[in-house]
Amino acid sequence: MSVEYDKSILPHGSLVFLASEQKSSFAYKTGGGIVMSLSDNCADSFISAPPIRVICLVGPTGAGKTAAALHLARTFGGGVVNADSRQVYRDFPVITAQPSAEERAVCPHLLYGFLPCTEKISAGVWTDKATAAINTLCGDGMLPLLVGGTGLYLKTLLDGIADIPRVAPAIGARLERECDALGAPALHARLA
Repeated sequence: MSVEYDKSILPHGSLVFLASEQKSSFAYKTGGGIVMSLSDNCADSFISAPPIRVICLVGPTGAGKTAAALHLARTFGGGVVNADSRQVYRDFPVITAQPSAEERAVCPHLLYGFLPCTEKISAGVWTDKATAAINTLCGDGMLPLLVGGTGLYLKTLLDGIADIPRVAPAIGARLERECDALGAPALHARLA
C-alpha cells in the first residue's frame, strides 16, 4: 500500500502509533516540528506500510489531534474512535473539546458523548467498547483511528488489563456511609 501522508499535520507533542501485521512503528513530533522515529523504519511506514490495522494519535487537549485525525481519515479512509476518558460523557462536549458536528460529519466518530456524567466507566469497559468500535470500522472497510489523551485506555487496549471483579454495590455503599460517619482518615488507617 502506498500513501501520501502530510506529517506536518501532526500536533506538537503527539505520539502516532502505526500497527500492522508485520511491524509496529512510533513517531513523536517535537516542538521544532521534527518527527523523531522510535523505531528503525518509522519514516518508511508512513509512506509504504503493509496493511495498517490501527493508528493511535495521542496527545494533550488542544494539541490538534482532531485536525490530524480528520486528515488521516480522509487520507486512509478511516473512522475515529475516542480514546479520551472525559469525552465519553455527553454532558461536557465543550470543556472536553469533543469534535464539533462539522468535524464529525467528515467520518464516523465512535465513543464520544455516549454516557451521562452520572455513570462511571473503567479502562476495561472502555477497552471492550473500543474493541467493538474497531471491529465495526474494520467490518465497514475503514481504518480505525484511536484519538485521545488517556494513555491508560490505550495501554489497556494494546497490552490488556487484569480481570478484576467489580465491587458489589452494597459494599461500596457501606464504605461510603462509613466514610461519611468516620471520615476518610479512619478508612485509610484500616489499609495501613
